[in-house]
Amino acid sequence: MSEVQVDKISPASGADIVTLGDSGDNFKIPSGGTLTIESGGTITNSGTATGMGGVATGSNQVAQVWAIFDGNGSGTIDDYNCSGITDNGTGDYTVGFTSAFADENFCSVTSACDPNHNSSLLIAHSAGVGDDRTTTSEKVLCQYTSGTASDGDDFIAYIAFGDV
Repeated sequence: MSEVQVDKISPASGADIVTLGDSGDNFKIPSGGTLTIESGGTITNSGTATGMGGVATGSNQVAQVWAIFDGNGSGTIDDYNCSGITDNGTGDYTVGFTSAFADENFCSVTSACDPNHNSSLLIAHSAGVGDDRTTTSEKVLCQYTSGTASDGDDFIAYIAFGDV
């Protein structure tokens, strides 16, 4: 086996990339070795990452959709893969998904803050399988334990996991 020792590898003049090996070649960093990506550096993966100790987007082990939105009608505060929030009336919303789930058998959780900060428990829940759940949206309801609908103040959180 040959060994090359250098301090730096740079792209050829006019090129912006260095290619290591050919298609199908494997490279490894030996035990105890470190690969450092400097601040501002980027790792781009156009293939399949394995052994990374994490989970890739698109896996049913990570959230495929999440949103934080204002129940009083001023829209989404922050989101991922959310095409929008529809206000269907007091305490009744539809969360739209930018990318569809594979089927309606995804898992979702919703929570909300009590707008009056009183002792009544505010329940936020996803509608579940049926007419109010499709591969591209799900209805979310906010109500008190008494059954009275609530706009859930200014913070409603929705998250969904499943196959895409």
